[in-house]
Amino acid sequence: MNINSDCKSTHCHDPVLESGRSQSGFSLIETMVALTLSLFLIVGMIQLLIGNKQSYRVHDAQSRIQENGRFALEIFNHDMRMADFTGCPSGKEIDNVLNNPTDWWKNLGSSSVIGYDGTQAFPGKAFGTGSGDRINGTDAIVIIKGSDSNYSIVSHNKNSAEFTLNGLPKIKNGSIMMGCNPSDYYTQISVFQVKNASVNGATTIVSHGVGVVSPGNTTATLGQIYGTNSIMIDFVPVAYYIGVSTSGSSRSLYQMRLTVTDAGVASMEASELVEGVENMQIFYGQYSGTDKIIDPPYRDASDVSKWSSVLSVRVNFLMTSLEDKLSTSLQTVTFPADTGDANTGGNVYTPVSTDRRLRQTFSTTVGIRNRLPLL
Repeated sequence: MNINSDCKSTHCHDPVLESGRSQSGFSLIETMVALTLSLFLIVGMIQLLIGNKQSYRVHDAQSRIQENGRFALEIFNHDMRMADFTGCPSGKEIDNVLNNPTDWWKNLGSSSVIGYDGTQAFPGKAFGTGSGDRINGTDAIVIIKGSDSNYSIVSHNKNSAEFTLNGLPKIKNGSIMMGCNPSDYYTQISVFQVKNASVNGATTIVSHGVGVVSPGNTTATLGQIYGTNSIMIDFVPVAYYIGVSTSGSSRSLYQMRLTVTDAGVASMEASELVEGVENMQIFYGQYSGTDKIIDPPYRDASDVSKWSSVLSVRVNFLMTSLEDKLSTSLQTVTFPADTGDANTGGNVYTPVSTDRRLRQTFSTTVGIRNRLPLL
């Protein structure tokens, strides 16, 4: 039997041949159109991702600037409000028995607030380009005060130069303290360094003798004997300045505070408080009469004639983003110049032409509570 003839007569079909005839491919034009449309979609998605990323970078930088600016103002304002605080009424005589009591961070009283213009030498840190060095053209300030908390004095033995304090406060050898009697206006306020502190049952014995610690006391005898109504508080000098950040790529607000080593050596040490603070300009409200009313205008540090007459301080921070290339154009802001700009709206601060960082100014005026007149 002839197979071919049978297929012809019975109309046999080849499934392979038939499937080939039923398929058809895309033409070149159709393929190019599809690729073009896909390319547009991909480009659009990439642009969307880039835009979202840039928007996130801008919003994140703005949030960080505002957070850092508010934090810097809050810390500065707290210390500024507490300047001259001793735990006792203001105006009392200061009995400072520390060695070299007129040094910039020991001089409680007339120099509890003292500022430095951008070109004036600040004893806490010199101008320089290294990490932590002060930036030329930015202001600095020293604030001396006592701590918020106090320790209750049980007794004071003048002959043995020892205090007995109620409880077990964490006072270490070398700490600098202040003693005062809040209930007696005529008693002195003593500033001294602790030679030794030890626990005695439920009390703490604090010696203010001479030797061992640094800077040390000039005498073991204080000008006042403190009774049961007296208190002791920590001596807290603070300073602020703008310096080169530890990263080396920006500027930071630095805070200097008193530190005491285990060997009893007390000194001022700087720590980086807030990064991204490009400038700080401070102006001072001073009075000249007896009414303790500020005589306008506010003035630069170089124009203050008597630091003990400063009643309020106006601080201005220029904050900047840590990242560059956030703005499409050069951003200018209004910010005071280093001198001669205390009572104007400031001058226009223009960064270098290639700078695309974001900037924002933060300003506030703080009254020194312990110097303001009682209402």
